[in-house]
Amino acid sequence: TYTNPVFTKKEFPDPSILRDDDGRYWAFSTEGDYAMSEDLVNWSYMGNILMTAGSPNWATNGAHLWAPDIQKIGDNYICYYSMSKWADPNPGIGYAYCEDLEEGNWKDGGKLFLSSEIRVDNSIDPMVFEDEGNVYMYFGSFNGIYVIELENDGLSLKGGINYAKQNKKLLTWPYEGAYVVKREDYYYLYVTQGSCCNSLGSTYNVQVFRGESPVGPFLNHKGESSESSSGFPVI
Repeated sequence: TYTNPVFTKKEFPDPSILRDDDGRYWAFSTEGDYAMSEDLVNWSYMGNILMTAGSPNWATNGAHLWAPDIQKIGDNYICYYSMSKWADPNPGIGYAYCEDLEEGNWKDGGKLFLSSEIRVDNSIDPMVFEDEGNVYMYFGSFNGIYVIELENDGLSLKGGINYAKQNKKLLTWPYEGAYVVKREDYYYLYVTQGSCCNSLGSTYNVQVFRGESPVGPFLNHKGESSESSSGFPVI
């Protein structure tokens, strides 16, 4: 049994969770903290990726590490993250990586791109998805959810920044917090919409689209395209 919250020792917003090869769960949060659990109920604080990777110096002055996404690609555990602050005119996405989560020797992977470089306003909330040897990154917040490809090791943009800028694909808007999973022959794109942080007046909700390819097209339950519909609320 469990009660919420399951982890209270530190603030832990925007968690991303990965299950390692030994069956343990690792959760990463805004500001770079991470914790480990064997049952998703009892969590132990393990550290902060910035303790060994160092603080990024390529972002807007005053930006913080937001909304990480943890993935294992090849031999590396890669923590993709946003660098942003409220009303940031030019946020961006970077990453840190390590080979052993328990050892926690994180290395700075640096910047993948700034909003101005990829030509997408508010380029935050990265989510990376590996499928049949291809690595995709979904990102964006309310100014469009886009997808680009990374190199097969997940450590750089496929073709470089100019290729990514010219070949990025708009999937849907105005949403944020994209997440993709594959079940059988379908890909499911989850996104969020609405206003948050207003108690019972909040309208924040999760919506989902389905497609036959990781880059779309994605349709809602009415068969409407994600590029023009209001999605389907998940309760």
